[in-house]
Amino acid sequence: MFAVLGMNAVIGRTLSDDDDRPNNPNPVAVISYNLWKNKFGLDPSVLGKSITIDDEIITIVGVAPQAFTGVEVGSVSDVWYPIWMMAKTANGAARFTRFSSWWITMLGRLKTGVSIKQGQAEIDVIYHQMLVEQAGPAFNKASADAQAEYLNRRIELQPGGAGFSRLRKKFTQPLYILMTTVGLVLLIACANVANLLLARAATRQKEIAVRLAIGAGRFRLIRQLLTESVLLSVLGGALGLVFSVWASRLLVNYVTSGQRVVTLDLHLDFTVLSFTLGISILTGILFGLAPALRATGFDLIPALKNSSTSLGAGKINLSIDKIL
Repeated sequence: MFAVLGMNAVIGRTLSDDDDRPNNPNPVAVISYNLWKNKFGLDPSVLGKSITIDDEIITIVGVAPQAFTGVEVGSVSDVWYPIWMMAKTANGAARFTRFSSWWITMLGRLKTGVSIKQGQAEIDVIYHQMLVEQAGPAFNKASADAQAEYLNRRIELQPGGAGFSRLRKKFTQPLYILMTTVGLVLLIACANVANLLLARAATRQKEIAVRLAIGAGRFRLIRQLLTESVLLSVLGGALGLVFSVWASRLLVNYVTSGQRVVTLDLHLDFTVLSFTLGISILTGILFGLAPALRATGFDLIPALKNSSTSLGAGKINLSIDKIL
């Protein structure tokens, strides 16, 4: 596995083909970095020490890289040992010899220049040969339709860069529904904020008219209004990030309930932060553009006349107040 993944040990070595010999008198294992840190205090002398798994004494020969916890998403592994050890019991041996036993997850690396489609074609041929061998003489006695239906089964190759996960197949559709709901809520919130910005722009019409009259460009005022809109959107995105830390843990607890423990790395990374920042800026521009255009697109002369009338009335009232 380590050779296929192109992974070397932090200290010591990884498992080799020689370690995977049946009835090997010297069983060995590679431990995770977290186990090395938490149980052995990062002591380099851990190499050669023994641990006991299922009453089997195993010698530690290496430590895996810190970021590596296994190839299955949601599951963290602390020890890797040769697969032959699973065949030492009678039940374990049957899992290796029974043709209908399906329990192992396989991960491979395509040769250079070979596409997934080509690899799928080769796997189909090999798997069909296995099915015919499993059926035996009964396959030739079956009808053509029955043979075609029997051989219609296949092993599907999938990219392994994101790891293997049963959770992905189970929760893909619910997560798509959740993301669609989040998108609709975002649209509703943005529409409401856009209405508030329109109302605020209406109250600032006199201020904007005066700025335009003394020489401020319309594009400059639009940039100012968009800056205010984007700032509001970014603040909302930052608040959403804070909320997401709690909400993501709640989702994982929901997935874990009633099942085995699911461990997922939910820390905020550069990708999440970039996506949130991009969405925040995009929504701020899109839903702030209409209020900005409307706030700066009115007829300047009537607006200034209304402003002058209002200012004049204010001066008259102020003079009367002083006289009184």
